[in-house]
Amino acid sequence: MAPCALRAAHGADAVSDVVLISPGENIQSIVDENSPGTSYLLVSDVRRMQRIEPKDGDSFTGEVGAVMSGAERIGPFVRRNGLWLAGAHRATARPTGNCARNQHGEKTDICTYLEDLFLDSKLLRRVSGPHELEPGAWFFDY
Repeated sequence: MAPCALRAAHGADAVSDVVLISPGENIQSIVDENSPGTSYLLVSDVRRMQRIEPKDGDSFTGEVGAVMSGAERIGPFVRRNGLWLAGAHRATARPTGNCARNQHGEKTDICTYLEDLFLDSKLLRRVSGPHELEPGAWFFDY
């Protein structure tokens, strides 16, 4: 991608070269194509599951509404036996530490899994098995 000239922020007179990163583009491949010390501008969009390894001196700026998210969309959901089910592509499949005992005094590792589930930006409560499912809760079957 070719750089474009943009006026510096806050009304400064200096002009600098900035590489625009448009929605849908792979950020790392653009970084790989450019020299260290490049300035990048992320055009407004939600970018999911992208990992970036910048080069020395690189800088990244986002327009209003530019979001880098580690969240993955899941779905479609299907209703089966009174439950809503969806497949998911990524999961840790192992706990990352130790938990205190739960509200029943039982030792559990459910709080150490890395995945969370949000519905309409609301965090749902993770449960350790399908028998605990209720409105506002979810279970991941590894």
